[in-house]
Amino acid sequence: MSAILPASAFAPAPAARSSFRTAGVERGWNLKRNCCLYPGQFLAVVGSLLGVSAAVAICALAVGLPIVSAFCLGEMGLILYAALEFARHARDGEKVTLLDDGRLILEIQDGQQTVRHELNRDWLRIVRQDDPRDSLWLHYGRLRLRLARHVVPARRARFERELRRELRRPLRLPPAS
Repeated sequence: MSAILPASAFAPAPAARSSFRTAGVERGWNLKRNCCLYPGQFLAVVGSLLGVSAAVAICALAVGLPIVSAFCLGEMGLILYAALEFARHARDGEKVTLLDDGRLILEIQDGQQTVRHELNRDWLRIVRQDDPRDSLWLHYGRLRLRLARHVVPARRARFERELRRELRRPLRLPPAS
């Protein structure tokens, strides 16, 4: 015997809501490296370095100095490697977001990898290390996360003050409907 199911039984389930849609953003910080060059300028500098090395290599080969040409080719390879590594890490940084439901979202970008942490703001502790780098750490139980690695010390200190102030502030819960 077969049962007839209503059409609503085959309807797709409603999409799960994102955590950012259900909770409002209270405060956010974008702690990224301050790049002074645009990508086009960076490519122009690297291209000019490679062009000078190639010109020296061709001139040395024309004069009969193959060892200089080999050195220039090695130099060009190292310049390309350094430029690719720099470009890969140009967007490194952290994005810290406080949500009004009591969570702190920390997204850490390192090269091609992005790691996202959702933490309860009541269990966080900010620790400043007394080391030459003047590093700032976020402690959450046994988890230790380094913050503001790519910003200048003055910006790091300002961020620390603002984050401490926001974490001390009581939660702003939305009005009950």
